Amino acid sequence: SYTVNGQTGTRNSDISMVSFELGEKSKDVAVKNTGEGILYVRLITKGIPISGDEQNESKNISISVNYYDMKNKKIDITTMPQGTDFVAEINVKNSGIRGDLQELALVHIVPSGWEIHNSRMDEFSSNKSSFFTYQDIRDDRIYTYFDLESGKEKSFRVQLNSSYLGKFYLPGISVEAMYDNTIYARVKGQWVSVQ
Repeated sequence: SYTVNGQTGTRNSDISMVSFELGEKSKDVAVKNTGEGILYVRLITKGIPISGDEQNESKNISISVNYYDMKNKKIDITTMPQGTDFVAEINVKNSGIRGDLQELALVHIVPSGWEIHNSRMDEFSSNKSSFFTYQDIRDDRIYTYFDLESGKEKSFRVQLNSSYLGKFYLPGISVEAMYDNTIYARVKGQWVSVQ
């Protein structure tokens, strides 16, 4: 038997696994085993955290992000002068616990006050980036798809510009295996300003 948001229900089954959706905005979930066998419960949730509520998290892979000026000196992005060119470097490391990792997706969304320099259309050379299978550069985000061997690390660099005045939210940057939700890592977001 189970209780979700004060509503109770039951499920009976002779097979070893039963799956059902609780619905959106479900909370206060309780499960009771009324049978004689062992019951294993797995609750899977998905969603987008509220701005500022993300947490650094990693499972079977790790990610780190650093920002550099055009002379390759590490910088703080919390407050930046308008018109500043800089580079974001995202490092993804496979600890080797799960062996070689295939079909990883890196999602890098930039704040609306920043612009992405598409290296295929301007003079910035991204040749310091590691090899990737495919990269999709859009107005406000970059999707990078790649494989990562056991114990190896890859770095992806992109040139950015602090273009528009104001305070903006930099969403968390994440990497995950596209077909295995037990392999993921994310760096929490933060507020940034362009002055």
